[in-house]
Amino acid sequence: ATVQRMCASGWSVFDEASLDRHGASALDWASGAGHLECVLLLAPHAANVVACRRDGRGPAHWAARHGRTEVLRHLLGLAGGGSLAANARTTNGTTMLMFACYGGHVETAAALHAAHADLHAQNAWGCDAGHFAALGGSVDACRWLAAQGVALERKQRNGHSALHKAAEQGHLSCCHFLLGHLTAVQRERVGRLEVERMGQCTEGAWERWAG
Repeated sequence: ATVQRMCASGWSVFDEASLDRHGASALDWASGAGHLECVLLLAPHAANVVACRRDGRGPAHWAARHGRTEVLRHLLGLAGGGSLAANARTTNGTTMLMFACYGGHVETAAALHAAHADLHAQNAWGCDAGHFAALGGSVDACRWLAAQGVALERKQRNGHSALHKAAEQGHLSCCHFLLGHLTAVQRERVGRLEVERMGQCTEGAWERWAG
């Protein structure tokens, strides 16, 4: 009711004075928090519900990052639906699917996939959804991506695979899953001795290896 009254009184939702220091609007925050009623009130005032901020991130990216699947579906519908909306990127090339996988939100990732989001898209550093899932430590997201045919062993431009990302953050369960996911040929490619060493590591040893 408060937001409705503010809008009716002429509140300019996207004026500079109404944005936070990162350029995020009330619509961004409502989308990330999953407040669908507020989203429906604010969205008509937005020029673009996919990319609003200076970094190219918009309400739909916020919804994906926090697993707000219902809100995301509404936002994609307002943006016209289709693959163009589902594959909208930030200025560094990060997609909604990457954000969803980072948060471990498999239902949201599946909704984006159904909306024709590109499972194999890469950002400016060559990272894909598999790297983001591992960086967030989500075994479920890694497992889902593998089932969709995403190559979790693929390395980005700095030579990091999903396993590197999981190890860097100390996500032990994710590391074990990714090691188990490697085929014999891939294990040989990674390096037999190093894989054995990583596979036997304690949590403290993981930190030393990553550091």
